[in-house]
Amino acid sequence: MTSNRIDTFYKLFQKIKNSKTNYLYCYITDNLQIKPSQKSFYEIFCDIELAYSNLIYNGITKNDVVGLYLDNSYHFFVIDMALILLGAQTIIQSSLEPVDLVQKRLEQFKVTILIVKDKETKDFSGDFKKYEISNLFDSNIEKVQVKEEKIHNKDFSIIFSSGTSGIPKSLGISEKGSLESGSIYFQHMKYNQNDRMLIYLPLASYQQRFLMWSCLANNVNIVLVDEKKLFKGLVEFKPSIILAPPNFYYNLFRLSEGTNFFTKILRRVLPYKANSKLLQLIANNITYKKLYLVFGHRPRYLLTGMAPIDIKLLEYFQRAYLDIYQIYGQTEIGMICGNTKERNKIGTVGTPILKIDISDEGEIIANNDNPTVNRYYLEDGSTEDLHPFSRSTGDVGDIDNEGFITISGRKNETIILSNGVKINPSVLENKIKTSFSLDEVLIFKSNDKKSMNMLDIVIFFYAEKDNLKQIDDIKGLVINIPEIKYNSENIRISKFAVSELEKKHVYTENGKFSRVRAINLIKENSNRIDNIL
Repeated sequence: MTSNRIDTFYKLFQKIKNSKTNYLYCYITDNLQIKPSQKSFYEIFCDIELAYSNLIYNGITKNDVVGLYLDNSYHFFVIDMALILLGAQTIIQSSLEPVDLVQKRLEQFKVTILIVKDKETKDFSGDFKKYEISNLFDSNIEKVQVKEEKIHNKDFSIIFSSGTSGIPKSLGISEKGSLESGSIYFQHMKYNQNDRMLIYLPLASYQQRFLMWSCLANNVNIVLVDEKKLFKGLVEFKPSIILAPPNFYYNLFRLSEGTNFFTKILRRVLPYKANSKLLQLIANNITYKKLYLVFGHRPRYLLTGMAPIDIKLLEYFQRAYLDIYQIYGQTEIGMICGNTKERNKIGTVGTPILKIDISDEGEIIANNDNPTVNRYYLEDGSTEDLHPFSRSTGDVGDIDNEGFITISGRKNETIILSNGVKINPSVLENKIKTSFSLDEVLIFKSNDKKSMNMLDIVIFFYAEKDNLKQIDDIKGLVINIPEIKYNSENIRISKFAVSELEKKHVYTENGKFSRVRAINLIKENSNRIDNIL
């Protein structure tokens, strides 16, 4: 280990003290007006020091368990860091989560301090002290020198992750895992001090927090915006790296598809040549102009990796000279694989960052000499230690002769058809969805005793009126997908109208479509299913 290696949050805090050339870009409310702002890493250091001093002034100690009702704002980013340096354990939850659910967690983990935005204070009750975050940045108090706390191998915070199932699980986050994982990933991707990184996730998620800590450690500029200011922030701050869930890119694809006849013809006629500056210029100003207007420029990296994405979507963005690079990681493990500028293969999640094995059942096993990690907290508040070096990911995939990893689905979502053939539905769902710009598609095995071998294909749509005008084309595609055509005799295609409230429920806070929640919604409302075939 070199002496300048950033392996503790205390070292990270001390490092940014000397950085006045890298910035965090965000929106800050000033005199009731929301204004674009930039904070140098040195200014972040000063604000963390101020927040730390305020915590101590208000009697908050390392023995406290602090509930942090977090949102995507600069003040919460700073207070999160200050609490880590203090050594207090934090219970992190997104401000998007229901109050009653947060209340339950506060009681479960015996929270002694609660920090919220001003307007939320009245919403919570319990045997704990409440602090409005604005009161923890009083600049008139005496500064306190930050002391180094030994938190390397203990959980400094607990977050709630929806996971693939959509069912929240609590995870203990360690200092070692967070900083080690970020360092390995940034080296793999070769991010640099000229980059500006925007992570389109709620700050309460572990993925966004550890990537922002990694930006501080590696002198990479940060763009911090919430969902409401996302598109304004893209144009205003011009991030060179954008990490977002597949649905973000899918919605942009649908927006861009709504172009005039001339533009669509021109797209088909013009060839794709990776190094053609003329074709890139035409894409920017004519054929894919709508996409470029969203970003405000041409980002260096468009990244995704939280859920499956259809290869047709990746090819669409490639033709627009806006390549999407798939990466792959898990909250419990850290970053596992990633496509890079130097080595990118569409349809794969890139080459391994950690050592990868494929089990006899096709499951991806991640091995790490430096255990990243993060362990489960069970419902009763006890912990379940995960294997420190070898982790079963739950994802099924394979590795090709060039070293690229392809993921075909989740192990526990595999469907066994009537002839014994196994299929993973995610790839087929995305193929159907992208081919017809549908809202969502679900494939699952019916539990109906009268049709035990029935394969259900349900098309979600979110409009109040029926927006499925290509019924016959959809039927034709579905019944001719080889995995379905040659292996399943009983197919039922249906459509299902989803209300605005239900729409929010079937997506996780990270913008990921939850198959488990969606299938349960369909089964609970079977009377609303409209059969097509």
